[in-house]
Amino acid sequence: MFFLSLVVTTRYILKSYAIGHLEHDIDSMIRSLTLTDTGDWQLETENFSEIYNSVYSGSYYQIQLPDKSIIYSRSAFDLKLAPPRPQEELSMSYDTETEDDQDLLVLQLEVEIEGQPIIFWVAEDMTFIYHTLLNFLTFAGFVSIVLISLLIIIQQRFLSHSFDVFNQLKDKIQRVTDEGITLNEANIPSEVEPLVTQIQSLVDQLKLRNQRTRSAIGDLSHELKRPLQLLSINAEQRQDQSLLGPLQEIKNIIDRELRRAKVAGSRDIGGQFDPETELADLLVVMRKIHSNIEFSISVKTSLNLLNLDRDDMLELFGNLIDNAGKFSQHKVHISLSVQGYTFNCVIEDDGPGVPEEQYEHVLKPGTRLDESVQGHGIGLRICRDIINGYKGKLVFARSELGGLAASVSIPVSN
Repeated sequence: MFFLSLVVTTRYILKSYAIGHLEHDIDSMIRSLTLTDTGDWQLETENFSEIYNSVYSGSYYQIQLPDKSIIYSRSAFDLKLAPPRPQEELSMSYDTETEDDQDLLVLQLEVEIEGQPIIFWVAEDMTFIYHTLLNFLTFAGFVSIVLISLLIIIQQRFLSHSFDVFNQLKDKIQRVTDEGITLNEANIPSEVEPLVTQIQSLVDQLKLRNQRTRSAIGDLSHELKRPLQLLSINAEQRQDQSLLGPLQEIKNIIDRELRRAKVAGSRDIGGQFDPETELADLLVVMRKIHSNIEFSISVKTSLNLLNLDRDDMLELFGNLIDNAGKFSQHKVHISLSVQGYTFNCVIEDDGPGVPEEQYEHVLKPGTRLDESVQGHGIGLRICRDIINGYKGKLVFARSELGGLAASVSIPVSN
């Protein structure tokens, strides 16, 4: 559209210039056309440019006298410049094309000399000018496209170089999660230093809050164990069965929180998750808790480090594997795989399982898989919250081992 507008505008300017030149030539012809004493019209050509005397020179004129006779320029030879049909306006300009493909711009003008009407036609061949204009605009368009392409490439490289600072920042933050360094220890570009300072402050606050929470849970659990043991001894001595059940339930809750703290370890918040290594270490703990159960793990596809919080994943799979160990009879099997951008883990046991119509009911808050086993269903609620936070899915089905199969699918970025 821009190129077409440029062509039309430039052509209009050239035609306007050429019409001005033709009007000047008509003025010269009017001054050179005189009426003799004998009543004949005489045109003095000495005042004209010699170009009108060269055959097909590209400049032509024709003059229609009052008696309808016509004076032709020598250059016009047998050209007919008058329009083929009568026109309402006798003073106008128009384009016409000759048999030898000349693009003529014709200026027609009617004037009165000595009180008699005379019509002038003056024409200029615009073929060379139009071709030159087209060639120039084609070349200019090509050069413009090349320049615009170069500018786009330069702009892209400039923007890419400008955003390199954020790629460096991403790498530094990744080192914070993987290696435990602080952002202050990394070589941060000055352009993003204020942002880094705020991020580091947030990381420090979350780290401190996480450590305080773990310490408080561990300290509370240890502090409660001693008075709980005293209450249990007193209840056994009195043979008070109404206290033994609730005390045992409290003891199970405390043991579970201590196991969770042991599973989570002492790492800082964040970090990538290595499924194969971390779950293998988790099974070592589970074999000590459920010594009569055989735990096994298989990896169906190669696994890399995943951008998933290590502590969240250990708490998620720790609860699911612990539940499988509670309800299984002899075996618990874990299968790991990555399909596309989804991490999959299937935990199967050979226990009694759950009726199919209760699969969706299992994940409701407070639901327990089996009332005969100690617990409050809190572990499954925690699993549900973690999976929802990662926009994943937890689905229960019948296990090939005969019990329950818990399938976890979590989207990952690598």
